Amino acid sequence: MKNRRTRNEQRIEQENHYVGMETHKPSNRSSAAFKHDVRQIYGVKQCLTKWGVNLNGIIGAENKKQNIC
Repeated sequence: MKNRRTRNEQRIEQENHYVGMETHKPSNRSSAAFKHDVRQIYGVKQCLTKWGVNLNGIIGAENKKQNIC
């Protein structure tokens, strides 16, 4: 009795899975979830502060104070 799939069987099933993904489009609801403009949600200042850019010319956390040249 066979308990495991062989590597060849796993590869074939994986290829079939990807073929199925190519032929079937995602639903409208799921594709709309990935199509949004980030700039409408976050402002430029909010993004820069989230990424650690201080708008006063200092980069990094508050404990690291390095001036931009």
